[in-house]
Amino acid sequence: MGDWFNHIRLLGGTASDEPLAIRTSGELLQGSSATSNSDIVITPVTYPNPGSSNYFNFGPTIPIWQIDFHNLNWVIEGGRRYNFSVQGIGRQFLETEYSHAWYNHASNAALSGTPQQGADDLMSAFSHIGEFLYIIDAEEGWNKSADLNIQIFGNVIEGVEEPVANDDDGSLVAVVHNLNEAGLLDGKAYNRTLREVEQGIIRARSSLLQKLVVEQSGARLFVSVISPSSESANSPEVQALLAQMHHQLEQLNNTGVLRESVYNQLQNEINSGYVPHASVLYRAAVSLSRREEAVDPELVKPQLDDFQSVGILSAQGYTSLLEALEASELPNPIEFLRYIDRAQVLDLNDYSLDPQQYFPAIYQSVAQMLYQGGLINGEIGEFNLELILDEVYEFNQSGLSNLSETFANEWRTYDAVVSVQIDDRTYQQSNYYSPPISERDFLSLIDREGLVDLFNKVLRDQSSPYRLFSIPSFDYTFIGNVVSSEFGVIALTEAQADVYWERGWHGTDYANTFTSDRIAEIITLLEDIELLDHLSEAEISEGKKQIARQYITHPYQLLSAFKDVIVLFDWESAEGENPYKYFLEELARLSQGNFNPTDIDDGFDWENQIASVAFTLNGTRYSTDLVFDGDWLDPSFFEFVESVAAIEVPQGRFYPLSYYGHGTEGYIFLSDRQFEALRMQQLITLATDERN
Repeated sequence: MGDWFNHIRLLGGTASDEPLAIRTSGELLQGSSATSNSDIVITPVTYPNPGSSNYFNFGPTIPIWQIDFHNLNWVIEGGRRYNFSVQGIGRQFLETEYSHAWYNHASNAALSGTPQQGADDLMSAFSHIGEFLYIIDAEEGWNKSADLNIQIFGNVIEGVEEPVANDDDGSLVAVVHNLNEAGLLDGKAYNRTLREVEQGIIRARSSLLQKLVVEQSGARLFVSVISPSSESANSPEVQALLAQMHHQLEQLNNTGVLRESVYNQLQNEINSGYVPHASVLYRAAVSLSRREEAVDPELVKPQLDDFQSVGILSAQGYTSLLEALEASELPNPIEFLRYIDRAQVLDLNDYSLDPQQYFPAIYQSVAQMLYQGGLINGEIGEFNLELILDEVYEFNQSGLSNLSETFANEWRTYDAVVSVQIDDRTYQQSNYYSPPISERDFLSLIDREGLVDLFNKVLRDQSSPYRLFSIPSFDYTFIGNVVSSEFGVIALTEAQADVYWERGWHGTDYANTFTSDRIAEIITLLEDIELLDHLSEAEISEGKKQIARQYITHPYQLLSAFKDVIVLFDWESAEGENPYKYFLEELARLSQGNFNPTDIDDGFDWENQIASVAFTLNGTRYSTDLVFDGDWLDPSFFEFVESVAAIEVPQGRFYPLSYYGHGTEGYIFLSDRQFEALRMQQLITLATDERN
């Protein structure tokens, strides 16, 4: 082993120990399996397989070694779970940059033939310094689960009282045990949940309830609501169903997984006929529990501490918010925003339902919040709204002439364009808008993302470190969370956003790359290199208008705003009778006539599950067989087109584009001059050879 590895160590500790402590270690000596630590003994393991004493590994035979760690002096408590990690540091593999990888041997408990004490079909992964990473179920990537093969030898310490397990303390561990005893969580799901609680992955009862939702995932997704006022409400069938739901609620409540307030609300939901199935009961319990936990001072205090540490909350805001939570004055977590200086809560009930009034009023209110907080500079003009009937709606209306006007209005959609002048610069932003179908329909009244996008343009132009975020409200219904009349906005720096969104990923662009001035420069460049010469003045103007009304964060948005400049596609789009002919014609338009295939023969055949394509270009016939893969395009089709164009089209070539690192996502046709200009300005990203 010393020829492959230079160091070996054992790490261990409880689930709360982070990272795991190094319990013992030793250097491996080249040319042997001895170590510098006499308490670490390495012995080869032999197997009685024919012709070899090594482990048979589905073809090759490989050596397995038993490693004994002696004299650890590690004092442990009975009844507690402990983590351990055995790690070997590999030597360099030949002349490469790689090192030999260390593998721990594992077996499936059920197939081992002998009792496997403590096996739960799960393993844990740790970093090289002992930090917990994740839980592993080998069955997810193999045909069976596994546990590491270990033996532990120890001695009872005399005179030490054995700890007594206490499952009545209301802890999450106790709740998991209770769910198991009630038959609601068993097998591997129980074992995994127990580990996740002990490891701190699960810290709230709503997460335990979500486990029950997953276990019920095979249940029906759509259920009918039993109205208590209906004629069937008192029927024996309905009464039996209500009794069953109450029984399941009592069973759930007896495990300790529900707060009293959640239990009472679920009773009301059942009596109202809104919980006709266990899967709905569990989803409702998750939703209600999350709302309760979101305003529980004990649970949210660590988060508020983090908010204060990065400046989201001031000292006064922190104290006032915590006092309000402890006094149970905040039923909805969106109320937190009222204690944050650079945030605001907006309630659509406070405004007229006329979009010409509430759109400008809401935008003006947010603008004043940002201005007073010193986040944007310059004079702020009046906000204006233009409602443009959606072309898709107009098209659909042509086939719906017999429908009632009320029904037609319910499906009417608009592009709501908001414009304003701030700091002597005009800003526009497109929003989705659809008239409400009832007084309680708040979903389509205002596009919250469009709202923050307009102000993020301003913040970016003014080189602000802040960006504005939209915060949804939390309202409960028996099917989960719905949009209420309230929503919020909050301005955060990138460091603050990483903390606010906890996992550090929020998808918001903090780079000041595409300012209004930079966008204007790029459009001028596109015109200068003649990339827009195939367009009329009206078409160029339309492209510029689309750009002005978007929040640009990526070059493809600029290029795709102009007709026939790039072709974006989905690999899973081999639909219709002639998908390859369609893309050939799209690429021909893209080349502005330089690539002009004729006599196209699309051999895509659903019935016989075969695919091919052939065409004539400049008098030469080209053809290729393609792989039929259902509705997935064969990547070799585009490679074939690229190769033909490279021979027949000297004016330019097709370039595969990859904007999100997922292989080829589109194509552009460029001359050498155009390619160099766009590449120098970092406006195109070429796909790698790995095409998905």
